[in-house]
Amino acid sequence: MTKILFTTMFLFLSTASAFDFDYESEECLNIKLATDAIASNIANVETTRTPEGGPYLRLYPYYDQDGNFQIYQYSSSLLEYEPGHPDANEYGLVRYPHINLEKEIESIVEWSLEFKRDCRIE
Repeated sequence: MTKILFTTMFLFLSTASAFDFDYESEECLNIKLATDAIASNIANVETTRTPEGGPYLRLYPYYDQDGNFQIYQYSSSLLEYEPGHPDANEYGLVRYPHINLEKEIESIVEWSLEFKRDCRIE
């Protein structure tokens, strides 16, 4: 099942980069920003060190209660015991991004379905 979802995600992202979109539509631009954020999460699922310091921080695209598009940056991380890791602290704990790969794939599929429904490819 995971291989199918990865293929779906790849095909959507490939299609998104291969065509020009009607970005006059704010909805389509929001979907593009959301899929970019989720793709970044997937790419950085194991990034323990960033230029800003610390692990990669997960991006969460959503619509608030007023219908405004937002991207929230989580500040939490997961600690794993890996004493040999270069980013381990004095107790052998490494901070990893708080990212659930299955949920990210589910999210990108949901956003891609919204794109398919709401946006046209020229």
